[in-house]
Amino acid sequence: MKPVVLITRPNPVSKSGGTDFIQLAEAQGYRAVSDPLLAITPLPQVFETMPAVLVTTSAQAFRIEYPKNWMPLPLFVMGATSAEQASAAGFETVHSSGGDFSALLDLIRRNVPTARKIMYLRGETIRHDLRGSLPDHQIEEVIVYKAEAAPHFSAETLRMLKAGEISVITLFSPRSAEIFHDLVMQAGLAAVCQGIKLLCLSPAVLESVKALPWQDIRISASASQHDMASALQDWMRPDTNE
Repeated sequence: MKPVVLITRPNPVSKSGGTDFIQLAEAQGYRAVSDPLLAITPLPQVFETMPAVLVTTSAQAFRIEYPKNWMPLPLFVMGATSAEQASAAGFETVHSSGGDFSALLDLIRRNVPTARKIMYLRGETIRHDLRGSLPDHQIEEVIVYKAEAAPHFSAETLRMLKAGEISVITLFSPRSAEIFHDLVMQAGLAAVCQGIKLLCLSPAVLESVKALPWQDIRISASASQHDMASALQDWMRPDTNE
């Protein structure tokens, strides 16, 4: 029987045809079960101004379409997944900070003069305050999606957690991790984590769930779904399994 990996991210990540993480997980020999902890609603815009520079801290920003004449603009993103989605959406000049917000700020400071207009493509709720972090830059914020927390696990996920059928849980964002922690505690299922391995996209994702009694914890080598899949592959090797 194949080990089960729970995929908690919204899928697909974008409208642009990005790689499906479920397919990546199944290619490593897992049975992938999807139970998104966030419901993403794209908020298409009528863009009337032409920015000089684009910035986003989430791959979810690529669920909408952007003007064709924006494709050559310099675009700054945080992680490898966002960079992949940006390229799939047609953006030609993408700069990634490797998943770190402080590194993203440094990247912008080094490459974007304060006189150039930045458009920050963001969600309705944000973890990173770009405008407050770059007070000398001209930043216009545009909300291009909203994310709503799942009120509970799906019936199938709840059944599988209680039955001990889930081998690995994947978490891709700090907010998803917070929601997972809240739902586990709400269901009184913290103890079941003793038999589950945890795979996180970044150290920031781990923060909200690190106190749970996981069987094993790994963090992706970089903030990319391909490195997440590689970590899953490592757990499939005989010398990394009990």
